[in-house]
Amino acid sequence: MKTSILFSAVAALLTMTACSGKKETAEQKISIFFEHIEAIAQQEGISFREAAQVVHALGYRGVDMRYDTDPAIMDLLDSLGFEHSCLITYLDYRPENLAQTKEAEERTLSVMREREYERVLLVPLPLAPETAPEIIEDIISHLADFSVRLKEAGFEAFLEDFDNPRSLCYNTASLDRLFTACPDLGLAYDSGNFFFCGEDEIEALDHFLPRIGHVHLKDRRSAEDLSCPAVGSGAVQIEAIVRKLIASGYDGWYTMEFFGSKQMLEDAKQSIAFFREIENTIEN
Repeated sequence: MKTSILFSAVAALLTMTACSGKKETAEQKISIFFEHIEAIAQQEGISFREAAQVVHALGYRGVDMRYDTDPAIMDLLDSLGFEHSCLITYLDYRPENLAQTKEAEERTLSVMREREYERVLLVPLPLAPETAPEIIEDIISHLADFSVRLKEAGFEAFLEDFDNPRSLCYNTASLDRLFTACPDLGLAYDSGNFFFCGEDEIEALDHFLPRIGHVHLKDRRSAEDLSCPAVGSGAVQIEAIVRKLIASGYDGWYTMEFFGSKQMLEDAKQSIAFFREIENTIEN
């Protein structure tokens, strides 16, 4: 019964959107994080399959997920019609974890080949403040080597601006350093994380625009409250970002992100509705 109510609510939302009278444009590709679907299932008291079906009915067509996600879950999402928006691999190249990280590299390549992924987000784990400079250089070297292997295999690989001051890709300056060392990497632009580090998200967008191959649309409530509400309901300049990306010819995925939400389904509805409203105001 609860699932039926959810689908009825989704159907009503889609009908309202279709009857809005706004001019239609070619739809951009919208994706969501695997963990958000998990959270919807938990919060709404439904199965993962049912949550994924509800999310798909809202208009989400891709899922960003970790390379080590349960293969049965990957199969399920494939069967429901979700596309492979982006794989995610966390990398810890510190000496004590190097061997297992090299195994993660191999598994990432294997999953991408077997599952026919085209894109992967590489996330170097944050480092302790006392990490020696020579270890940092070694980490960057390993990252560069892996990026070359991915390119040679025909895959796109990205870094993102990561919301942790101890990350090697925290802000524009640190990303520029990594891109100099790893020129084969693109950027998964995260709107909320540039805001998090105190930079202007539009200036960062302009700076990195030619390198952007994937987008995480994340909002923040305010500079004082950095929690993540539904996309479009906070302080990040989401509409300006989307308009600029569409005008640039960007045709990749937009992954909606609101980790920590206590109302994941409602935020998923609001986020995609906000994005489609922006699209509907853009003339062909």
